[in-house]
Amino acid sequence: MAKINHTKIIIDGIEFASISEGNRYRELKLMERSGDIKDLVCHPKFLLIPKKKPLRELKYTGDFEYWDNKRGMLVLEDVKNKWNAKDAKFSVIRRVFYFITGRIIEVVII
Repeated sequence: MAKINHTKIIIDGIEFASISEGNRYRELKLMERSGDIKDLVCHPKFLLIPKKKPLRELKYTGDFEYWDNKRGMLVLEDVKNKWNAKDAKFSVIRRVFYFITGRIIEVVII
């Protein structure tokens, strides 16, 4: 899902769709260094529904995925701001993702 009217930023050679997403990456890198999380992945991709003519496939790209050592679980995050936190398209994708994988996409509002 493309972010509209956001300033892209590059950190550690990785392009982020917004400054907020880049700032969250910096936070997660600090958490990784301190041992709170591990195996940080930027922009993990998921195929939710394969292509079947005449319909296109439905894909989802998260912002971050990592193992949370404190909670003992794999976390998938999507960074939002207060204006797009309740985006209708994302709401549907979040529900489909949960239905297919049993995992919840955690929304981080910055």
